Amino acid sequence: ISSDFVDKLIAVGATVFCKDKSSAELAKEKAVLVQNRNKIYTVTDALIIRDRKKFWTEYHKALGRGVLAEDVYYTLLWQVKNMLLVYNTRSSEEAGMATYPWTKTKRAMTKYKKEEVERLSSRLLHIWHDAHKYGRELPLLLEYFTLTI
Repeated sequence: ISSDFVDKLIAVGATVFCKDKSSAELAKEKAVLVQNRNKIYTVTDALIIRDRKKFWTEYHKALGRGVLAEDVYYTLLWQVKNMLLVYNTRSSEEAGMATYPWTKTKRAMTKYKKEEVERLSSRLLHIWHDAHKYGRELPLLLEYFTLTI
């Protein structure tokens, strides 16, 4: 079993038993991957404040920490969905969201018009199709997205 395969299994929370690594080493690697996964929200924070330079930088930091481009994509999609919910609702309860992300997104919405958020959603959908239907590289498509917000 290659170490990359083991790392991917650990990243998705699988329990892996390997002759080469002790369970303590695997637990340590899993903890580091979970920490890195939690830092992915710095990318969405840069998106909602519309800071192109920070968005690009945080995107590359996330990739450098071993976060998969697909994870970044889904996190960005989640944030854009939240932005649309905030535009279309008056409270976190009405949106079905926790108070903190709704309030955080609401404060940042001064940077975007509703039409722009809808365009972001559409662009993310096109990115997914370009990557999976036409075989284009998702990391490069997301990088272009970060540079054009």
